[in-house]
Amino acid sequence: MEGTSSSKVTVEYHDPAGIFPLIQDDLASRLPLRNLNWKSRTRPLRRIEALHLDFVPDSYAPSILSAARSGEPSGLWPSKDTRSQSTLAVGADSVAKERRHQIPGLRQTPYLKLFILRCDDKDTYKATARQQVREWMRASGAASQSSTAVNKLHDAFEWMIIHVVIPDTGAASEPRWRPDKKDPDELLERSQSKTKWATKSTSTVYDKLRADFNPSTKVSLERVAQIRLQKNVVPPQLLPKTPVASPYSESPQEQENAWQDLIGKFKILILQSFDARVSQYEDDIREKEVQRSLPGWNFSTFFTLKENLGRAFESVGLVEDALSIYEELSAGLESTTRDSAGPPTFLGDMSSLKRELEHLDDSDSNSEDAEGRISHLLDSPLDLAKKDYRGLIVSSTISLFDFQTYIFARQRALLYRLGNFVPAVLTQGIADTKNKSGQTDDDLLYVAEVCKKTAAFVTSNSRLLKNELSTG
Repeated sequence: MEGTSSSKVTVEYHDPAGIFPLIQDDLASRLPLRNLNWKSRTRPLRRIEALHLDFVPDSYAPSILSAARSGEPSGLWPSKDTRSQSTLAVGADSVAKERRHQIPGLRQTPYLKLFILRCDDKDTYKATARQQVREWMRASGAASQSSTAVNKLHDAFEWMIIHVVIPDTGAASEPRWRPDKKDPDELLERSQSKTKWATKSTSTVYDKLRADFNPSTKVSLERVAQIRLQKNVVPPQLLPKTPVASPYSESPQEQENAWQDLIGKFKILILQSFDARVSQYEDDIREKEVQRSLPGWNFSTFFTLKENLGRAFESVGLVEDALSIYEELSAGLESTTRDSAGPPTFLGDMSSLKRELEHLDDSDSNSEDAEGRISHLLDSPLDLAKKDYRGLIVSSTISLFDFQTYIFARQRALLYRLGNFVPAVLTQGIADTKNKSGQTDDDLLYVAEVCKKTAAFVTSNSRLLKNELSTG
């Protein structure tokens, strides 16, 4: 089974020097991430064909940003309103406390947190940069990611440092790559210096970053990458006033190696976050299923927990896995309502819609205006934006009909996504849609599955709607 549709996960970055826009175009040209392979402890190997990254700045907005704006590329700087609501003022303990929700996973959180570091030389690293990174790690919760408690959270994330090297600086004069003795056409990363005496040290800023922030064990993840900027993309005010005497110029192959190194680390770290989240959801779902027969067990709570697992699959493009989750939830709702004595006590009713319809019927049922308002109430019942379905489910105040509608609408959306289909173009006819969307017969099989599910939904729920309006 494969993820056949592109997806998007959030990557949050901290950029105190205001230099992320200088690498954004080159980074975007190498996205989405392609051909990620994920193997969990309970599922077969899954291949994610394309994964888009949504880069979101954190809420820290240093004044140095204004100094770089005069040289910013068009459209790269996000507005203040789009910034994340996270803050560097909270410590790791506060971050962890905030995440522990009775029903976890109800808010979107980043899979990866980045520190975009400008450090021009070893003296700057020793004086300020190293401490700056450590403070960010504590404030963002990255420093606690090695603890069992944080890793078991449903919004687990990984972290990484991107060292952006400005031309004409001391860091720009330090070579990163060395030729491969076995294959002269290949380049290898410099090994870290093992010299203990400071006076004899040949270590670079990049070496120091790797030594301080890469874990020392063989199975640990690489968390430091380096990108060197070309002089023509850097605004003059960001360049040092006194260039270094012996700059080191990277070859095109070295530059591409650096970018591929960064992209490879993105893949590994994001999949690590995803795997941690899925594992925790699966553990909690099994625990809730065992408690099904206990007093106080609530299907709405169980539904929300399991749906969040489905949404995690959807977020990375494993749409078929997400669809199977909704199939299981649909069967679970049917079983719960069938086994309960009388109407399920955890569900609401359609009384609010009934009151609106009765009010229109009593006031001006013969007017065109009333017909228009009735049409508005009943139009597009599968538009999930018209009602806070998830809020009603979490609070256990959703009606049985709305519950069935929500599940069907989510199944329909996932089937359309698998078929690379846009629902709005259905009115244009299948042949016209196929020509415009480039769909195949296999894609249209998903549309046929939607039609099949629609017929079953109308048949099984039309009487339910009538009953709920009558007894609401």
